[in-house]
Amino acid sequence: MRLLTEKIKKQLHQPWFGGGVGAIATMLFGFCLFLFPFGKGLQDWSYDLPFLVRSEKPIDDVVIIYLDETTYSDLNQEPATFDRRLHADLLKRLQAEGARLVVFDVLFIDKKRPVTDSEHAFAKAMKAYGKVVIGAQYTLDEHVAASTSVWPPIDLLRDAAAGWGLVKIDADPDFGARRHHSGTETVPSMAWRAVEVVGGEVTKNPKNRFTERWINYYAPEPFLGFSYAETLPGKKLPEGFSFRDKYVFVGSGDVASYTGDKRRNTEIRGAG
Repeated sequence: MRLLTEKIKKQLHQPWFGGGVGAIATMLFGFCLFLFPFGKGLQDWSYDLPFLVRSEKPIDDVVIIYLDETTYSDLNQEPATFDRRLHADLLKRLQAEGARLVVFDVLFIDKKRPVTDSEHAFAKAMKAYGKVVIGAQYTLDEHVAASTSVWPPIDLLRDAAAGWGLVKIDADPDFGARRHHSGTETVPSMAWRAVEVVGGEVTKNPKNRFTERWINYYAPEPFLGFSYAETLPGKKLPEGFSFRDKYVFVGSGDVASYTGDKRRNTEIRGAG
């Protein structure tokens, strides 16, 4: 027994033993992080913390136009029956002022809604503009493995737009959005399609679309924003402001973020 004890002690003092134990312990710890919820929490915090301590970075070439309650009230409109001729009027202003791109983060998917002169006016304005991207809905049935559905825009508007893509937000259980959703095998995300329309270098290789990407939050409110009703033709914006060379996004003011703020982090896409 004494000889066995001495032999074990001798082995414990071997250099390889400490390294081996450390490697095994590291592997076990990593395995636990992968399997248990606290591991996901640590991963999320490793992503969130740098945004809380770095300085804010405003972005001056992106403008958000919000379809908000003020707009619906001022224009006497409802989200589900919003007059799309107003979208045509907005596009005419943005085109006249030289905006580089317009992205409607809005769903035009209701095939039961009548196609009226307003829809045709909107389609005509999109074609004339040439750089308008619209959204499609993506749903995943969590109860049926790999069961997904894509609801594209109605034919008239889909054909008139420069491109369309999925508006899916890859939100975490804490309501935060940390990773970019790349889309499906056949339909890209709306973000990818928008970059593609303006000739972004990354989109020239289709394989790049499925590269894992994490969202960079510049600041809590990095972009200049206006209520939709303020931006229609004839409305005056702040002195010296122009949409020239701006990337314009139109949609709801409800967004997801890394902060976990449930009031702001809701995935709502305005109908219009």
